[in-house]
Amino acid sequence: KQSCCIIIGIESFKNFLSTENKNKLGELFEFSKKLGIVNFIFVDSVDNIKKFEYETWYKNCVDNSTGIWVGNGINDQYTIKTSMRIDDMKRDVPEGFCFVINKGRVKFVKYVSKFNLKNDTGNENLIDDLEDIEMLEDV
Repeated sequence: KQSCCIIIGIESFKNFLSTENKNKLGELFEFSKKLGIVNFIFVDSVDNIKKFEYETWYKNCVDNSTGIWVGNGINDQYTIKTSMRIDDMKRDVPEGFCFVINKGRVKFVKYVSKFNLKNDTGNENLIDDLEDIEMLEDV
């Protein structure tokens, strides 16, 4: 079974660790990649992620051609590698939109921040379990 671990603020996360565990963090990422059952998602500003670009674990484990960019400035950074430019990359990004980069290819999409589903009784329930979501479509 595959697992996903989301780390919001990699530098802050690392600062919570003891010195010994900071040194083992890179080993954890590399071992997880070899196993192929745990994926890590880093949520942070490009400036904070850039601080780790030259660390061995980062070079070995992070795919710079895959990511999600929220907000303006995708053309002004070199951390997430894009193999193409689209017109939307030059414009101001409206709230609720982002760029999804997969193998360097860029898509401009509207993201879902929250939504409700009606259950069998007609009551609305906020989705809080990803297993309840069958499909999300690009806008």
